[in-house]
Parts: sequence; structure tokens; C-alpha cells
Amino acid sequence: MSDYEEELERRLDETFAPPWRPTEGDLIMGVVERTDTAPGKDWGPYPVVTVRAFRGTQEGKPLARMERLAIHGMHTALRGSWDRDYPERDDVISVRYSGLKTNPRTGRTFESYDYTRDPHPPAELVEEAHNAARTEERATSEPF
Repeated sequence: MSDYEEELERRLDETFAPPWRPTEGDLIMGVVERTDTAPGKDWGPYPVVTVRAFRGTQEGKPLARMERLAIHGMHTALRGSWDRDYPERDDVISVRYSGLKTNPRTGRTFESYDYTRDPHPPAELVEEAHNAARTEERATSEPF
């Protein structure tokens, strides 16, 4: 079996990553591993981007290097950023959650995010993410 075929088979066996649960000021930078659509409930389907984080925080605590987390784009601000510049596999993205803000014109509150995407990240960073995925898969498929 070729490396490519092994990679495709590995993707079939992937499980969903735990969600990134940011608090105000938290940041995540990571290599995109996959993109999905969650069904949503009251607001309809929304995008989910799974990354291998190489830097970031969750609830104010540092993330482990190459930790696998899913960023849920259910809030309008983040979803709007992704509508304009949707991340793809092996891109590097960074997302910062700025908390609940109020629009001065309308007085409505919203969840605020900042977002950037690099479609041409350093190859060694992408390779590190791929290696982390392969290592994790081997660890979960070996008998105890």
C-alpha cells in the first residue's frame, strides 16, 4: 500500500477531536487536519475545522504541542471569516477569541474572533503535524 493510500485509510478511521473551548483572550495556532460540517441545532449547519495546535491556550492554560482540537465555527464572526477565506488541509490558521462584544451601531452583542490563514506554511511544521497524527494513530491501534 502506498503512503497516499495509507493516509486516505487513516482519514477514514479518524474520530472527531475534542472541541477548543476558549475563554476571552485565548488563541490557537495550528495546522489544519480536516474540515467538516456539524449539523447544528437551532442555527443550522456550521463549519468545524480540526487542527494540530502548535501554540495556543484554552481556558487560559497552554495547549500541548500538536494537540488535536476542533474549532467550531458556530458564531457569526468566525463563520463569516471562514466564508471569506476558508481553511484547507495543511494550511496554518490562527484564531483568537476576543469575548462578547457590543456592536456600537446596533447595540447587539456578538462573540468576537480574529482569524488569519497561511496557505503556504513551512513544510517542516506540516510534516510535524502529519507525524503527530501517525504517532497518535499507532498508539491507539496497538493492543494494551
